[in-house]
This record gives sequence, C-alpha cells and structure tokens, in this order.
Amino acid sequence: MGKTILVVENDSDETVLLSRMLEKKLVDYKSHFVRDGIEAQTFLIAQAKQKNCSAKHLPEFILLDSKLPRMDAVQFLKWLRAQPGLLKSIPVIACSSSDFPDDIHRLTEAGADAFLLKPVGLVELFSKLKEIQKRK
Repeated sequence: MGKTILVVENDSDETVLLSRMLEKKLVDYKSHFVRDGIEAQTFLIAQAKQKNCSAKHLPEFILLDSKLPRMDAVQFLKWLRAQPGLLKSIPVIACSSSDFPDDIHRLTEAGADAFLLKPVGLVELFSKLKEIQKRK
C-alpha cells in the first residue's frame, strides 16, 4: 500500500487545506480522508484484514480531529488502543481548535501520542512527527 496518512476530519474546509498541505510537502505519502471515527474504524479494520497484514498495510500515522460526529476522538482512541496487534501501535496526532488543558488531557489520556492546535501548520506537524518517530 505504501506510506499512508489517515486523516479523520469532518470539516470540508479543513480537509481541503490539509489535503493541499500534505500533497505538497509529504509527496512520499498518500493521504486517506474519512469524516468520523466510524469511517476510520472501517478503513483500519479493512486494512488489517488484508492477507498477511503487516505495518506496510496500515497508516504511518493518524491525524485526528477532536470533535467528530457519530464517534468522537476520545471514543475512537479508546477503541484503537484496545485493538490487538499492529493497529493499537499506530501513532495518533490529535488536533483541536481548543487548547484547554482538560481537552488536551482527555485526548492524551485516551491514547493520542501528540496534540496540535488548529489550524495545523507544517512546521508544527513535522515537529510532532519527528518527536513520535524518535520514540519508536
């Protein structure tokens, strides 16, 4: 499948901005966009069910909006971190327009590896990715 970024974002304006930014700067990656936690679950389960699933079938990381319909970020993170095998180890960068300490704590407590304040900028995104890669 190659290197993939799973972007979970329900705001169409944010999706367009992120898509343009990722296409220009992360040319080795393919971005896959979904609108909520349930669509993200469906995508990840399908990828994990591929024959001889390995890390190359799964996203390199997930960029996760904190406020989503149907299944919010905290519910999704709890589900992801409870999964067996490779799924639970996918790094997640949570994004929010709120920088209230309680909101950030809820996301990191649920399993987010990093947090970014919206709008997401390239420098900040690359910095968080480097931090996560160093921890691997």
